[in-house]
Amino acid sequence: MKKLGFLMAGVSLAFIATAAQAQDYPSQPITMIVGAAAGGPTDILARIVADGLKTRLPQPVVVENRPGQGGQLANVLLANKAADGYTLGVTSGGIAALPVTSQDFKLDPVADFADVALMASATRILIARADAPYNSAQEFIDYAKGNPGGVNYADMGGTNTLDMSLLASRAGIKVASIPYAGSASQVQTALAGGEVDVALDTYSSARNFLDQGKTKALAVGSLTPFEKLPDVPSISATIANHETSLGWYAVIGPKGMPDEIVAKLNQEINAVLELPENRAKIEGLGLELRTGTPGDLEALMKKDTAFWVEAAKAAGQ
Repeated sequence: MKKLGFLMAGVSLAFIATAAQAQDYPSQPITMIVGAAAGGPTDILARIVADGLKTRLPQPVVVENRPGQGGQLANVLLANKAADGYTLGVTSGGIAALPVTSQDFKLDPVADFADVALMASATRILIARADAPYNSAQEFIDYAKGNPGGVNYADMGGTNTLDMSLLASRAGIKVASIPYAGSASQVQTALAGGEVDVALDTYSSARNFLDQGKTKALAVGSLTPFEKLPDVPSISATIANHETSLGWYAVIGPKGMPDEIVAKLNQEINAVLELPENRAKIEGLGLELRTGTPGDLEALMKKDTAFWVEAAKAAGQ
């Protein structure tokens, strides 16, 4: 009984210490590690959050860009930091694919990080060159079946390859890969110029050419309608229950962060993102504001991790 008493006392003291730590948090500057170069959507979102948190907490919030290997370098660095809430990471949904796209990535996106807050999402679209002889996903699939090997797509590698491979597998078609090592803007230019037949890309990347009529949207990748393109049907209307990967951006932390600190950060980050001026900035990037609970982010991480495993099998990886 005496041992049990000591054990219970130890648990109580640990709980009190954690609660006190959360109550005092933050008492020093916070660093946000961004696995992307400055100027892109991941970096811009990080700076929106950092600037907002500085006034709400208040403590300095420093953005540290650590680009490389599709975010892998930053995520590995983050995982080895203390789980005290003073080092956070801003990542994209590509983190969920790293276990199948990188042999060197030994971390589990679900188990080895703390889920803090969602920030935004980017709907993917199946896009075709403007003069393509098909105007819908069904017409594209029928054309591909009638012209084996006669349809190609702009392949940006990594998750883009996997995403298209799974779509093609479920549609029962073969689509040839035309590799593009450059940026999404190069892919859109190639598509508009007729160099390739189709591409799977985010609305934020494709919107300028779509608005100019240089390309056309065949289907949106989400299960539900997309408000930016209300007349374009979901891919699931043609391939039952199929959805492409969702581009998303989130704040994560090292595994083991105290729940109280995670909850506080989630509340403050949501409040920053939902300010009208920040919502406008996010929508100006062609993204959709997507806030939620840490549990929402965890569920999305689990869903995407399973999605990429299936997609890798479809791609023969």
